[in-house]
Amino acid sequence: MVVGTAWFVAVLPREIAERRVEDQPDRHWAGALRSPGLQTIVISMLPVGFAFGAIEVMLPAFADAEGNRQLAGVFYAVWSLGSAFGGLVYGARPRLFPLRTWHIAAAAAVPLGMAALTLAKHATADGLARGAGGPPDRAADRYA
Repeated sequence: MVVGTAWFVAVLPREIAERRVEDQPDRHWAGALRSPGLQTIVISMLPVGFAFGAIEVMLPAFADAEGNRQLAGVFYAVWSLGSAFGGLVYGARPRLFPLRTWHIAAAAAVPLGMAALTLAKHATADGLARGAGGPPDRAADRYA
């Protein structure tokens, strides 16, 4: 990473490398967050962030509840494969709708995909469901 960063900085055009941004007294502390569009994105993505955070906590809990702690690493790998596949599919398809529509659809689809894990009764089903993209909330049920 250090080599790549150094190379990137070394090939910057001189006018960009030496450019200075003047202080503006009318700047607000929130910066770009004052933009209504960015506020909408941040607010709409908070539930998605919470869901992904819950998965990070629940994967090891589910593996532990199954009596096989080392499965947590396998679950993370399966989850990352599902994410990579989704990214490839999204990137390869022509964009049929405006970006705003895609964002709303994706933000709504994430909880639906994660809901698939509520059906998992054992580790294999959970792993398969996670490949489709969802949180393992059955592990939490076992601790209740």
